[in-house]
Amino acid sequence: MPGSEPRDEFELTGLAKIRARRRWVWAWFFVAIPVVFLLTALAPGVAPRWTRAASLLVWMVLIWRHALVRCPNCRQAFNREGLRSNPWTSHCMHCGLLLDGSGSEPPRV
Repeated sequence: MPGSEPRDEFELTGLAKIRARRRWVWAWFFVAIPVVFLLTALAPGVAPRWTRAASLLVWMVLIWRHALVRCPNCRQAFNREGLRSNPWTSHCMHCGLLLDGSGSEPPRV
């Protein structure tokens, strides 16, 4: 198991990237998608119907980008281990590095 404490700026930056991608997924889900759906329903002349599909596509891309992020400590997939996946985990599923950068906890079995 690699070192458990974030040792350098690279690891802290990597953890910040994971948190930022997670925030983008939630922000798009709670803000952009409802706004687009309301605009197309209430003012069809302002936003064409295809904007609904486009907003959902952007959300899917954001989820995909978040799923591909790697742990800055062990360089493995942060959210996945084998067939197991947890996009909202608070620690790396391989080395246990905590997302807030405070240290690590052992990976759960």
